[in-house]
Amino acid sequence: MNHIDSDNINAGQTITYNLSFRAGITYKIYVQNALPGVDLDVYVLDGNRKVLAGDNSIASDAACTFTPGWSGEYTIAVTCEKGSTSYHLYVG
Repeated sequence: MNHIDSDNINAGQTITYNLSFRAGITYKIYVQNALPGVDLDVYVLDGNRKVLAGDNSIASDAACTFTPGWSGEYTIAVTCEKGSTSYHLYVG
């Protein structure tokens, strides 16, 4: 998996990344949280802000798979529902 970014995030905050994906390839998006008890979620959105994939569980880490129907730019949104932490975003 490719390390995309590391950042800090607080409860109620969303950090977005615009990434290019190729059609027909399955990607795994993984957000690794540094602290227990923090609830991070991750979503993949298209150009119309429609959620195409995501993980909104109460787990500290977040992960989902995504197979785009067309090649192009998509938005990865990392949200923090509870707590504050640093995190790492991976895509592969």
